[in-house]
Amino acid sequence: MLQKKTPNDNCMKVGFTSEPDLSEEKSETYATLMQNKTVNIEPLKSFVLQRFPKESPLRATILAERTILTAPEFLAKLETWQALLRIG
Repeated sequence: MLQKKTPNDNCMKVGFTSEPDLSEEKSETYATLMQNKTVNIEPLKSFVLQRFPKESPLRATILAERTILTAPEFLAKLETWQALLRIG
């Protein structure tokens, strides 16, 4: 994976090479990098408050979450949130 700093902010842009280096050393470095990244879900919480009914299990679940999650936590929770969205 290639990572480039954007000049005007502190975000990372991530692009894929045609053949990513999946060596153990690179995988550990990537895992460490991802563990240090955070996701602010405040906009998601605001959206859920405005758009989802009070009795929605997904609404209750998202509102119960911490506002700042690590990237791996966020990605893991997405699967649960998708399942709750399908339930209705």
